[in-house]
Amino acid sequence: MVERETAEELRLPTVTFFGRRPLRHSHADGGRSHTDVSFWFVLRARRQEVSWFDPGEYTAVEWLPWRRVLAEPIQRLDPHMHRFTRKLLAAATVG
Repeated sequence: MVERETAEELRLPTVTFFGRRPLRHSHADGGRSHTDVSFWFVLRARRQEVSWFDPGEYTAVEWLPWRRVLAEPIQRLDPHMHRFTRKLLAAATVG
């Protein structure tokens, strides 16, 4: 499923993942009728490979070094991005 979504939304037909399980998942109340659940996978891609994104899914794509993500005000990012980035840094340091 993740491979299909990556191909559809980023037009990356082949990807290498950092692990086979999601590094993080989150859920939020999506209103009276549903709950939104997000599974966060890390994939490896070169910057030039991600030249398109689905405007129906994303408003922008920006490449930031990990430390810069942590320096960004959380209001500019997904509310879970700082926690995810810290977890990713910890996993990269251990692995």
